[in-house]
Amino acid sequence: MDKPISMSVKDYLMRKMSVRTNKPLKIIEAVIDHQMQGANEALKENNTVELSGFGKFIFNIKKAQKKLEKNLSKERVFRKLLLEPNITETRRKSLELKLENTIKFIESIKPKLEKNEQIV
Repeated sequence: MDKPISMSVKDYLMRKMSVRTNKPLKIIEAVIDHQMQGANEALKENNTVELSGFGKFIFNIKKAQKKLEKNLSKERVFRKLLLEPNITETRRKSLELKLENTIKFIESIKPKLEKNEQIV
């Protein structure tokens, strides 16, 4: 069974596992989602998470600081562009969405960086 181009790797692996184990796809999906949520929570608390047989995920502080700086710059640019009087409504909505996503990213990474500053 080869992975179709239109299917994500996650969906492909879940379907393949469902067929191999003869378990419903919903159960496989629930287990994988639960495991990933647990890994995300662990990564928020620690700087590394290792999934046996799969790999090790490391929170790179230097890369995170660079990403934070880049996103703070993007936030300023989006705010400046939104102040322009001749902006179309479509462009405004697009910029508002980008700004919202940028702010969410900033809010998600700041606590982790602040926690690591306290440790060092």
